[in-house]
Amino acid sequence: MSDQEFTLNRRSTLGMALGCIGAALVPGVSAAQNVSDALDVAQGFTFDPTKQTAFGYIKSLSIGTNVFKPDLAGKDPTNAGAAMPAVAVLNSVSWPGGMSPIILSGQVSVLNRQLLASLSLTSTPSRKVVVDFVVYAYDPVRKTYYKSCYPASTLAAVLAGSAGKFNLSVASAPSPDIPKPINFALKIGMVAATNQTIVIDGIRKNWPAPPASA
Repeated sequence: MSDQEFTLNRRSTLGMALGCIGAALVPGVSAAQNVSDALDVAQGFTFDPTKQTAFGYIKSLSIGTNVFKPDLAGKDPTNAGAAMPAVAVLNSVSWPGGMSPIILSGQVSVLNRQLLASLSLTSTPSRKVVVDFVVYAYDPVRKTYYKSCYPASTLAAVLAGSAGKFNLSVASAPSPDIPKPINFALKIGMVAATNQTIVIDGIRKNWPAPPASA
């Protein structure tokens, strides 16, 4: 891990309090370019306003012409716990910075698992990805949740990897951690199709597209 990388551990108090951010709220720690967060899946499935753990969602996702249904019941803690339909409950967001891929890991429904499985078995699926996600973290100073990591606008991306080895996978067996609703682990890695912007703790970070020859 580089000295610039900011890593949050699911078990650490700092990680629980700050979520997907650059540590700007911590005295003596500068905001970092990179993100590697473990999030509270249980909080994403069953929001508890008395907890202070970071959690998040994939709000929308399409791969090629396949549009995934936001069929999981999430909550928006910044809007009085209003309903937020989600494609996936996130368990991690990873971005080493620069042109490196953003990797989203989360839990999806039976229906979306079936669609993802068919795509992951295709040797040459469409690489086009359109995705929106959000991570919420708890501010212990203001004693409230806020959006700590999200794209400035819906991301236009392409699957990372090459033919037959795209960074897209879904589990064949349900996750035992959250028995209901039945859910499956998803992992998707992508690079920017055009220059994009990711907001981390209020700071806008550039996610540039690789050169055309890359």
